[in-house]
Amino acid sequence: MKPCTGRLAIFNGPGKPLEIVTREAVAPGAGEALLRLAYSGICGTDVHIHEGCLAMPDMPLVIGHEFSGTVAALGTEPAADGLGTPLACGDSVIACVAVPCGECFNCRRG
Repeated sequence: MKPCTGRLAIFNGPGKPLEIVTREAVAPGAGEALLRLAYSGICGTDVHIHEGCLAMPDMPLVIGHEFSGTVAALGTEPAADGLGTPLACGDSVIACVAVPCGECFNCRRG
């Protein structure tokens, strides 16, 4: 994968302004896909996190979970969407956060 960068809005804590930074993207791992973001939404959950109404892990972090884009790169093993359909570079995708992973901060909290 050739190096690419993206702009991030970093959350540093409740009530603090978001910090816009440019970072190099991390290459996708086995069974993972790197997405090129096209559109992102801000929902009530994001607002509640920013206001400090929902506990989050240690700062800083990138909040937000409503987005769509295209597959920019694939890891070393095949990646599939939530229905098991194999992904290919250039595919249009949306994030589906309603499917629990069992491993992230919020899943571990129940």
